[in-house]
Amino acid sequence: MAPPDYIIVGAGPAGCVLASRLTEAPTTSVLLLEAGGSDRKLTIAMPAAIPFVYQNKALGWTEMAGPAPFLDGQMIDEKRGRVQLDQRDDLQPGQSPRF
Repeated sequence: MAPPDYIIVGAGPAGCVLASRLTEAPTTSVLLLEAGGSDRKLTIAMPAAIPFVYQNKALGWTEMAGPAPFLDGQMIDEKRGRVQLDQRDDLQPGQSPRF
């Protein structure tokens, strides 16, 4: 296997769109890297489990941003997902997985 033309770290919205656009050229190869485990978990698909997802370090990055001067120096809890989408042929950038 030949090395990829591009390596993109982070499969968030921007990373997925960038990978999609780069691969529109048939001769271009892209390696898209993402941290985390599978997204095929009931806790991710079930809206009532959102509090659990936010507290589980295996499913999300738990980082604090700040101190925010406009909030009197308070730290802001930044929640971001940390899962890999399972490989699906029907998933395009900007779309949600179909469960």
